[in-house]
Amino acid sequence: MGFIKTMKKTCLIVITAALFFCQMSLHSQSKEIKILGFVTDSKTNERLLNVMISIDGVGVTESNENGYFEFFLPKGKHKITAQLLGYEKQTKELDIIEFVESKKLFFKLLPKDITIEEVTVSGDKFSKNKYTKTYELTSGDLQRIPQFGEPDALRALQALPGITSINDFSTQLFVKGGNFDETLISLDNAPVYNPYHLGGIFSMFTSEIVSDQKLYPINYPSKYGDYLSSVLEISTKDGNRDKIKGSISLSMISSSLFIDAPIGKGSIIFSARRTYLDILTKLISVDLPYYFYDIYTKYTRPIDKKSVFSISYFYSKDVFEVFNDLAFEQPKIMTVPVWGNNVLNFNYVYLFSPQSALDVNLYYSNSFNRADASSIFNNYANLIYLDNNITDFGGKIKYNFQLTGQKFEIGLELKNIGLDYNWEIGETELNDFSFELENSFYDFAENPYQSTNNFNSFSAYASDDIIFTKEFSAKLGARLSYLSNLDRIFLSPSVKVNYSFNENLILNFSYGKYYQNLYVVKDQGNPIFDPFSVYFTPRVASEIPTSDNFSLGFFFLNIFKNTRLEVEAYYKKRQNLASSYNKFVPFQLEDGYSRGIDVFLKKEKGFITGWMSYTWAQAVKTNDKYSYYARYDRTHTIKALADFGLSETWHISMFWTYATGLPYTRSVKKFIGNREFRETDYYYDKHFYWNPAFGRKNSSRAPDYHRLDIGINGSFIFGSLLVKPFLQVLNVYNSSNEIFFIKNNSINKIQTVRGSYLVPTVGLTIEF
Repeated sequence: MGFIKTMKKTCLIVITAALFFCQMSLHSQSKEIKILGFVTDSKTNERLLNVMISIDGVGVTESNENGYFEFFLPKGKHKITAQLLGYEKQTKELDIIEFVESKKLFFKLLPKDITIEEVTVSGDKFSKNKYTKTYELTSGDLQRIPQFGEPDALRALQALPGITSINDFSTQLFVKGGNFDETLISLDNAPVYNPYHLGGIFSMFTSEIVSDQKLYPINYPSKYGDYLSSVLEISTKDGNRDKIKGSISLSMISSSLFIDAPIGKGSIIFSARRTYLDILTKLISVDLPYYFYDIYTKYTRPIDKKSVFSISYFYSKDVFEVFNDLAFEQPKIMTVPVWGNNVLNFNYVYLFSPQSALDVNLYYSNSFNRADASSIFNNYANLIYLDNNITDFGGKIKYNFQLTGQKFEIGLELKNIGLDYNWEIGETELNDFSFELENSFYDFAENPYQSTNNFNSFSAYASDDIIFTKEFSAKLGARLSYLSNLDRIFLSPSVKVNYSFNENLILNFSYGKYYQNLYVVKDQGNPIFDPFSVYFTPRVASEIPTSDNFSLGFFFLNIFKNTRLEVEAYYKKRQNLASSYNKFVPFQLEDGYSRGIDVFLKKEKGFITGWMSYTWAQAVKTNDKYSYYARYDRTHTIKALADFGLSETWHISMFWTYATGLPYTRSVKKFIGNREFRETDYYYDKHFYWNPAFGRKNSSRAPDYHRLDIGINGSFIFGSLLVKPFLQVLNVYNSSNEIFFIKNNSINKIQTVRGSYLVPTVGLTIEF
């Protein structure tokens, strides 16, 4: 018996070993390869959960909460498909010829509208109004557009048609013949003033926190008001309630951290960024005691199945430690020049039914600029004191509901705005620029200057989307605003009409009348350094800036495969625009007009994506003697953006722009004026001072502007990490793009400053 048991045990071992070696032999012959990768939203770069991955039509796995997947494949040809409800499915072909340990795949799914069978004449058209003239950029788009330094939410918009940039250093937006102050910048429904770092070179908004941004370039909805040209909606991410995700980014300019995590029954996002220019410049023996940082956090929590609330806070600050070396004798109380923003925002949404909802928003927005070196100087010549604040505290409530073929929206808005300015600037080393420091606040500013203004604004609006027929639809709106500082009610009507000749050709007409209660006096040559713009209000109701805006456009949705063409003409009749000339006539109100044609060709799918645009435009003002071009006028502009998907891991983007040069005012003569002699005067003749005499305003133009930017972006998988190196090169062929402006103390001379440089930037983002 013992012998039989031993034989059975031995046979079992032999059979098991044989089966094991057979299996190993078969596996060796099949040589299955590990396939791993990520699935992301092509628009937002968000990683997608529960995406079905199938091989040759058979489902094998799903992406996890990080968008990650893995499976094994034998040699041969295979079709790998990723699909998720609400997205277009994507298929990749793999031909595995030889054995490798692993192969990596990236799926970038394009969102698509979900359509159902129509149960009413309204169908699903109200889910998204495709024919309202807007430009939309998501966080993914922001990262693909080549830019200076790192992705920037405002600078990216300058790649769109109808938007003018005045130099490579500025992120300010000049939209369809309007000044930069004529565009409302809204962060989750809260207005933001002066949202710039480094005097305008960068904006406060990083691509990590942005879900999407929508620009209404003309005739924006009635839920907004008080701006002449356009509205930029910046929507931030809500966070996820599944698992902690985030990223760390490093570049030559700054480093940043982004966290997206569940907390309790809600979710929180946190973002922080800081530059280290102050540290890097010391390594090359250059003293630049400047840095900026910003912090953003947002908590979102569903209350029940019908309601959700969110609360967010944004803090931004620039620090210029220029006084530190001056207070060396003993510690003294001082404030180095700082500027920045505080934005606190609360939002609550209640869904009564799928057809009706209530939205409540409360916000506090503050833009500040401070400096105080009075305690470390003994004379006025070196004095500098700044205490400037713009404060906007407001609340909005809106209610929308749908009926058959109609969508209504009504709303109320109440806000209190405080403008407090106080500065006194001597002849300090801070004024050793090509312009006087106080002029960075507004043209030919008074010095010293002090002003306080506080007023209330109450607005009510209503709008109605109507579908008359399958081909014809319209949106009607009206907004009533009472301004306490002018004691007057203003009416802003608007109308948009769409007519569909067929499913691919749509005609769009719109009209709107707008008023602006806050404006800047920035009408001369723009200084590069523009950290804080001062806003003013009209003195009387008859002086309020107004604009009647007309637009007519054609939309060809499929002129070529996956390609759409937009052609739009616009005209703006404008009144009471703030204009400045020189110290003797510092400010006056003028009328004018803006007009133009935008041609926009966009390709959204394929190996090459991007767009091309051409703009012909004029922005004209009229004074008592003549008409002239506004400082941001560019008659002809061509822009081209191309994104090439070179491989699974690399893609390259190119952006090229050409534009007519900007207008400027030439000094034509000089005259001698008596004044007290100072050795600090740059131009002097004993006790006389040379003063420039100017010709007609903006009667000359700078040379034409052109530039090529390149961005190279990669994606690599290391375990569960997604590593994204990038290289950005601004102005590849080093075009000079001179900036023309006049020194206030110059003689008969235009000073030319190089306005563009070849600037490479490398960086790395690690997503976890």
